[in-house]
Amino acid sequence: MGVYLRGKQFWISYTDHGKQVRVPVDTTNRKLAERIYHKRMGLIAENKHLDIKRSEKILFRDFAETYMQRHAIPYKKSWNRGDKSHLASLVPFFGQKYLYEITSLMIEDYKREREKKVKRSSIKRELCTLGTMFNKAIQWRVVQDNPMKDVVRYKGDEADNRRVRYLEKDEIERLLGCCIDRQLRNIVTLAFHTGMRKGEIQRLQWNHVDFRKRQLLVAVSKNGTKRYISLNNSAVSALMAQPKHPNSLFVFTNEEGRPYNFRKAFETAIKRSGIKDFRFHDLRHTFASYLVMSGVSMFTVMGLMGHKSMEMTLRYSHLSPDFQAKAVDILDNSITVLSQSTPLTEQDEFARIAS
Repeated sequence: MGVYLRGKQFWISYTDHGKQVRVPVDTTNRKLAERIYHKRMGLIAENKHLDIKRSEKILFRDFAETYMQRHAIPYKKSWNRGDKSHLASLVPFFGQKYLYEITSLMIEDYKREREKKVKRSSIKRELCTLGTMFNKAIQWRVVQDNPMKDVVRYKGDEADNRRVRYLEKDEIERLLGCCIDRQLRNIVTLAFHTGMRKGEIQRLQWNHVDFRKRQLLVAVSKNGTKRYISLNNSAVSALMAQPKHPNSLFVFTNEEGRPYNFRKAFETAIKRSGIKDFRFHDLRHTFASYLVMSGVSMFTVMGLMGHKSMEMTLRYSHLSPDFQAKAVDILDNSITVLSQSTPLTEQDEFARIAS
């Protein structure tokens, strides 16, 4: 029994939600201390029972629907290709479990199973959604703990996260030549010359295009901010070649005037071109890659891409053959006295002549 005498008064010791608790009961009477102890233990058992009963009523699959309706859809723009897509993998595995039954060990098992089918970067995003779901369950007083807190996290497939697939010049010509749909050709041209994301192109409206200033406005970007994009001659030509729908503000539309879903058309063009391992988002990588290879500064590329941090932009730094060379040359040019005052050794002179 967790009742003991310390000094002149009794203390009780018990475990509450996994934590050891020791408190004085301010009495020198053992029987009274024991009664207090039993009452405290009864309250703890009752609370745990109530927690389990409450969680037992909510299956993971049911809470997933609640999560989508109350959080993901109202507050996330990319819920359809984000949370909804992730739950398509999570629900088949956890769906029949009550929320309180899901443990960190089960989640580790989920990771092992998913690793047989997809890359770690995909699993990382799925687990992020799972963790958010449990945080919301805690916030809504459905459960008390988030099992994700004890899950070993990995960074994901670094090669996939840092993927930079860009088109060679001949591939660009082949792709444009296979865009039989004129509207798709205009979209691909605009993406290549602006680095715009697929969703930004689909949501682009004519009132966001300023031909006089040769720029367009991305009203809401992926990171929730707006940004202005300068237009070169190719981008201007692509926009000017795009006919306006009489009943729509959108630049690229279907026959009804709604934003044009060009996924299938683009996949068809890629197939015809014979280009392998290329997604529409890689046009954005192509835009950034050619800027870097043309000697544009990383800071400028960061602004044009709309990146929040330089870390995202630095994935392209290896494409610049003299990126690091220029950096150390700056130091060399700045400290000319040191380089001039240090004579070449015989070995250095031999190396110079031999090279």
